[in-house]
Formats: sequence, C-alpha cells, structure tokens
Amino acid sequence: MMSANLLSGVLVTALMTVLPLATLFVADLLSYLIVFGLLIGLHEDTVMKPSAPTKFSGSAWNGFSYVHQLFQQFPALIPVLTTALLFNILLAPNDVYFSQLATMVLHNTKATGLMTSAFSIGFLLGSVLYRWLAKIVKLHTFIQLSLVEIPIAFFLFGESTWLLGSLLGVILLGSALPFFNISNKTILQRQVPEADLATVANSYYALINLSQPIGLLGIPLIIDALGMRTFTLLASVTYLAIAGGIIASRKISPALDR
Repeated sequence: MMSANLLSGVLVTALMTVLPLATLFVADLLSYLIVFGLLIGLHEDTVMKPSAPTKFSGSAWNGFSYVHQLFQQFPALIPVLTTALLFNILLAPNDVYFSQLATMVLHNTKATGLMTSAFSIGFLLGSVLYRWLAKIVKLHTFIQLSLVEIPIAFFLFGESTWLLGSLLGVILLGSALPFFNISNKTILQRQVPEADLATVANSYYALINLSQPIGLLGIPLIIDALGMRTFTLLASVTYLAIAGGIIASRKISPALDR
C-alpha cells in the first residue's frame, strides 16, 4: 500500500504538468470505481496457518504490556527495536534535510521536489528488490543491509555538492526503508498470534513513533548550530559506528528468521 501511495504521488506530480486537473479527477474517480468492482468480485479462500510460537495475556487497554511480553519471549527483537528508534529519530525530519540541501548546499530550490521524488523512487526500487531477493536473503540480513545503507546514503546526499550525487544518496536512503520495515513486520507476524497481532503491533509501532519528536524538534536545532553538511557527516559517522557495533556483536541474529 505504501509503495502504491508513493508511486501515485510521483505519477500525479508528473501528470499535472501535462494534463488538466479535471481529467486527473475523472481518472481518479474511475480508478475507485474499478477497484470497487474488483473488490465485490473477490473471493477469499480459507487458509489454515500454523499458530505463532508465543502466547500473550493481558488487557487491550494496556497494549505496552503485550510488547513487554513479546520482548521477554523473543529477546532477539530488542536490538531491532533499538535500531528502529534510531532510524525514526534520524529520518523524521526528511523534509528539513531536502530543503536545507536544496537551498543552502546546492543553491537550487527546485532540487527539493527532485529529492522528494528520488526518495519515493528509492522506496519503490527497494520494495521490488526485496520481493526479488526474499527467497534467498534472510530477514536478519535485510535488517543488517538497511543499517549499513543509512549512513552511506546520508554521507552521499549530505556531502555531495553535485545534484546527481545527492539524488543517488536519497534513492539509496529510500531503498533502505522497505528492507527494514518489511522485515520488521514479517518478524512480528511470525512471532505474535493472529488474535493478538493488532494490539501488539499497534503498541510496538506506537513505542517506535514516540521517538519522532526527538528528531523533528532536536535535529533542526543541531543543523542550525552546525550547518547541514557538518550534521550529515557527523550523523553518518555516528550511525555507521552504532550500526557497525550492532552488526559486529551479532545482535541482529539469525534467530529473527525463525
């Protein structure tokens, strides 16, 4: 769904330059009618799934107790949560990065839109590549790859004074998201019983999203004090050191694949 949303954003932006809004509106309405018709004719076969290995108990009003039980029963997920928190803090102010790079480094305000589109394209490429590699690459390896991609991408798009170099970095940054997000969701689906999945997943991602204000409020202040290029260099080196330590200590373990 997220890939479709990103693709539609890039597609609509391009079509708005050549087609009137009325035509786009009619096309959008027709697409909803077509999808509605397909959904009416959709038949779902009942598939028996093996039960997840963990058991959960508690009140739905206290969803974080489910997350605590998840970590107790599956401690291999704790380093994944740690990296997700770092991931979320660093990537929360993406719009700030793009606008700062476009205006202060590249001195080209039009580059902001190009970077936004490049990020979406990277996400789509990462999603397609994930599906292609999923049969041969393990879940923990995808997470490790995403941890390495982030600092490299930050260094490329932040330190390059060449627009194409920055766009390549943004594409790499976008491609890291599906590697991490899809793997993370797959692990939850395997470890949490279907009856508890919604409660546990909502609480798990709520815990991750609590870190966003740190990035949204704190990082612009750091950029204002240090400058964009100094910040991206510092962020990429720091994140690479943390990711390297996590990978070298084998915290992202093959236990995530089971």
